[in-house]
Amino acid sequence: MAARTRTPPPVYSVDVLGTGNPRDFISQEELQLLTTLKSLDPITHEYGDKMLLLFLFSSSKDPKTALQLIFKNREWREKHGFTYTSGPSPSELNQEQLTKRFGYVVPGKVSRDGWAVVYLHSARMGMREYPLEAHRSYMVWLFHQVVDGYEIAVHREGICYVHECSDLSTHTADVSVARAVLFSLQGVFPSRVRMILVVNAGAILRALTFVGRLLLRKKLLDRVKLIDGAHVLDYVDYPNLIRFYGGQLEDPYSGELPLPASSPKRAKSDSGSDSVDIEEIMDERLRINTSSRARTASTHAHTESTHTNTGKHEVEEDVLTSQ
Repeated sequence: MAARTRTPPPVYSVDVLGTGNPRDFISQEELQLLTTLKSLDPITHEYGDKMLLLFLFSSSKDPKTALQLIFKNREWREKHGFTYTSGPSPSELNQEQLTKRFGYVVPGKVSRDGWAVVYLHSARMGMREYPLEAHRSYMVWLFHQVVDGYEIAVHREGICYVHECSDLSTHTADVSVARAVLFSLQGVFPSRVRMILVVNAGAILRALTFVGRLLLRKKLLDRVKLIDGAHVLDYVDYPNLIRFYGGQLEDPYSGELPLPASSPKRAKSDSGSDSVDIEEIMDERLRINTSSRARTASTHAHTESTHTNTGKHEVEEDVLTSQ
């Protein structure tokens, strides 16, 4: 019986960014795809190679699909007053919101799987405290912090979100903000979401409808894990984890923090329950999605048919997320 031949692993030897850092090197195949993407439309010349590679990674390395994502990203940015290739500066953000750092990265620190780690804290977000434009600007700024904070090797692997939800409730949550900001990025920004850790979810038990209405795509929903704060260490090693979750890294927020997530039963809802049933959340999400899809089935069928006839490609579902 003939021995199976294994495909050799890719060799990352091209210093396309000129950093001299091997973790920024790409393969010859990726270089060819990058060159192809640049040849498709002059607008690609406005972007640096790193950003173009992110568009490729978020599009199954298909140049035509990556170009579609670039067009969608430009359309969204133009609609909301952002430049095409960069985010707002810190001075352009709401300064109080910036100080709270409801979302941030610790550059270079990765999960056990080698993914970039993005921390989100619902208690600091202040959904009802700041105008919608402030939230939107902060999320675009955060996206560029992730881009700049990690090497190509990490972006090639993807991102893990660690979302602290112990203080999320119907009193603090705002569906319009969540939909318009967090999920206006769905299918618009190049970001490979590999896992979403929803931490200390007990406090959002009464906000079950709110969670269900977020309408995550099925591929993203399958990557959501509900855990307590004590188990974040199962996904991010001690040296790479912030102290809030029992790691050694400093939290960039200097203000008063909620109590440390040191107990599996730390977060409790007003009803006294200390956990959220993921099946209930999924059932609610699927109920809403099914109803929505039933109303638009004919429209979707027509759109898919048009896309097939024109040779267009669908953008990969794990791209970070406009509905």
